[in-house]
Amino acid sequence: MKAVQFPAQLAKIETRVDGSIKLSIETQELNGEDMTALFSYRQLVGYVTFTPNPESNIEVPEINADTDMGKSPSERLRAVLYVMWEQSGKKKYDTFTQFYTVKMEQVINQIKDKLE
Repeated sequence: MKAVQFPAQLAKIETRVDGSIKLSIETQELNGEDMTALFSYRQLVGYVTFTPNPESNIEVPEINADTDMGKSPSERLRAVLYVMWEQSGKKKYDTFTQFYTVKMEQVINQIKDKLE
């Protein structure tokens, strides 16, 4: 797949509960080839480079979309535990920090129990 470059404006930036950021980008009118490429990239993981002026020497790191979702395994675990707290843990724990500490201690103890 080829990279697509086009003029765009960052229209909106929102922070999310899990620490991620949602970007809303508005383009000028695009040709059919660029539009087709953009639609074919829907739901794929990739890199976005934004620069106020075109640069010829932009380096884009390689990414393995199957394994690298932009978060470390510990960040993914924390995000999953947050969803778990939202869905069921709020009844027992006042704050996510309390819930997180207890759940992580449980995981640590499960692993320690398997050590010699």
